[in-house]
Amino acid sequence: MKNFSILLLFLLLLSSKIDAQRTDVYIVRHAEKEIVSAMEKDPSLSEIGKKRALKLSSLFKRNKFSAVYSTSYKRTRQTVELIAKENNLPIQEYSPKDNLKLASEILNKYKGGKVLIAGHSNTIIELSEAFGVNNPLKEISDDDYGNIFHIIIKNNKVKLKNSRY
Repeated sequence: MKNFSILLLFLLLLSSKIDAQRTDVYIVRHAEKEIVSAMEKDPSLSEIGKKRALKLSSLFKRNKFSAVYSTSYKRTRQTVELIAKENNLPIQEYSPKDNLKLASEILNKYKGGKVLIAGHSNTIIELSEAFGVNNPLKEISDDDYGNIFHIIIKNNKVKLKNSRY
């Protein structure tokens, strides 16, 4: 009976520790893209965009990420490529058409970790809201590349910190 009580106490402590874990999700828009022609559907980053991706990498230098996600476009992949390499992680592709699926996957697979997601001006607000936050931004203009949405999830509470880089 004593062993059972100790085991039960251990399991209770473990479950409260798991519930207290903090999960950090960072959502960014891809950096500036090359403007080659209106017909180009998948441009690479411009020189300015490459500098912004390097700045983002420097900003997150001290973070140890559990996962890095990107859409299938070159510009989103290139924006987070350095960070993925620094963390020895593959870039996982996601569809911006199913934000709830992505949020659920991240919360189940990476609870207690840090995840970086690169998206697009017309998808990252909805993506942040899929994690349960009310994003005060309602629109991101085509020339705005500097937002970082930092979503903090702890004890079933979700908080959003907006910053710029």
